Formats: sequence, structure tokens, C-alpha cells
Amino acid sequence: MRTKEETEDHVRKTIEIADDHRVNSDQRMEKFCLRGACVKLIRISVEEFSNPSEAKDYLRNFGLPNYLKRFICLNGEIYQRFKESPKHPQTEVTTDVSIVHFLWLMGMFEEAETMIAISSDESVWKYYPVHRLWKDYHRMVFAFSNHEKYEPKPPKLNGYEKHWLPYIQLMERFTKSEDISDIVIEIDESFEKRNRDKRLEDYPGFDGDGRAPVKWDLRKHTILECGARFYGYS
Repeated sequence: MRTKEETEDHVRKTIEIADDHRVNSDQRMEKFCLRGACVKLIRISVEEFSNPSEAKDYLRNFGLPNYLKRFICLNGEIYQRFKESPKHPQTEVTTDVSIVHFLWLMGMFEEAETMIAISSDESVWKYYPVHRLWKDYHRMVFAFSNHEKYEPKPPKLNGYEKHWLPYIQLMERFTKSEDISDIVIEIDESFEKRNRDKRLEDYPGFDGDGRAPVKWDLRKHTILECGARFYGYS
């Protein structure tokens, strides 16, 4: 595994490559590089820092908000072209709802709404499929941010999916103005358990597993912060 300094150097080089792709008008590769750089910085923030406040200071100083804004602008342009000609898009629309959590963390709520609208557009899913539990996750993020009700219908859960379901349930509690204390406890227990389990694989890259544990829970933190912002309580 790379050290923090090695990962930071890799991020800088990735941004330089993204800049080259922008000069060459290669939006697909520019977006790919930007997303990769953002994920790596988020990974550093949850692995190296003990709390969200320290992590956010680090991410701001490294330039994450600028990289995220650039990514969202690119993805928005690609999405608009997709809507005009869905069968012949020039490049893939990114629907990864995890990016919403990155934007929430940095207080980029306008950009988050743009990403939520894209990630929850089921006409996009026809061409860029969203699988299994993530369908409920995408729909619940939309409902949560828009003060709407949504009843999740999760499939039979496998592996790491069991650790993502409680976040859906937490957002659902906010939309129904229900007590969240028990589900927060469940999330905390899940966080500790998965970060000890070496059989799991954290493929989003910031939730943690037994081989690469993280120090704080980005999903929980951002949902609770947004719950207070959107609904006036936590």
C-alpha cells in the first residue's frame, strides 16, 4: 500500500493528467482522472485523520472542492448531452451516489443537488445500470434531500450490503420525523464490525474493512449533518 505522501503525489500527477485531457477535449478521461483523485483524497481523510473537522481542513487545503466542482460541471455537461441523445452519448454519465457524500462533507450543497438529480434519474440507469441495494440508496438520497417519502425494498443482502442498509434506514427516519437513536447505534456497531472483518472488501474506498480500516464514518457524519440542515434536528 502507498504511504500518505505517495498517494498525495499520485493525486497531483493524476490532476496533471486530467489537465492534459482537458486541453485535448477528452472529457471522458478528464472526468475519470478527477474522480480517481477525489476518491484517493477522501480515502486519505478517513484513514489518516481522527475526526471530520481535521479531515475537512486537509481536503480544503489540498484543493478537493475545486476538483469536485470541476467533476460535477463535466458530468453535468455529459448528462445534458445524454438527455438530448441517450442512445449516442459521447461518454458515460457518472451516477455514483457516493460522490454526493463527498460534496455534503465539503458543504457543496448546490453541486450535491446536481449530482443527486443525475444519480436518481432512472432513465440513465437504463444505459448505466444501478444494481441491487444501490437502487434503494439512490432513491433514498433523493427523497432525503427533497423532503419526500420513500419506502425502501432491499433485496436479500450479501456481504458488505448489510453494512450499507442502515444508512438508507437512517435517511428514511429523517424523512418520517422518527427517532434515529437506535439506528445510529446500529451504524456505529456496523462500523466497528466491518473495520475488523478481513473477509469484506470496501470497494467504494472510504467505508473501511479489516485490511484497510478507516477512523471515522463519512456516510454517518454527512447524513447527520444534512439531517440537521434539511430537517432541523439530529
